[in-house]
Amino acid sequence: MESITQNIGFMNGSLELTEIQNRVAIVFHFEGLLTQQKAQEYVKQWHKIFLSHNKEKIIIVFNASQMSDYQPMARVVFQTAIKELKTQIDSIWVISNSKVIKAGAALMSIFSSFQIATVGSLDDIKMK
Repeated sequence: MESITQNIGFMNGSLELTEIQNRVAIVFHFEGLLTQQKAQEYVKQWHKIFLSHNKEKIIIVFNASQMSDYQPMARVVFQTAIKELKTQIDSIWVISNSKVIKAGAALMSIFSSFQIATVGSLDDIKMK
């Protein structure tokens, strides 16, 4: 599979379209506080990518290793997107060592009915 790395920059983060385990992957790189507005901007781009890859299952990675905190409504925005797009999601990973962010990932998993795994680094995903 050819490399498809593409970055979309945001204030306090970025979104990267890449490959993991020979599959298309979207890596959300969060920095600082994740607000509801920022989550909505990310999800808008997520929808665009899924439309352009409508026959593929895509790996989702939330890299929260540089995220300090998140607004509860930001989590709800992502939960809703997961529910809407779950037929096209291969797997979901959260990268963080923060107990607060891992708890948020567990809540997203419960409310979206989609298994979300937490790891310490991107390399941990690539090795699985």
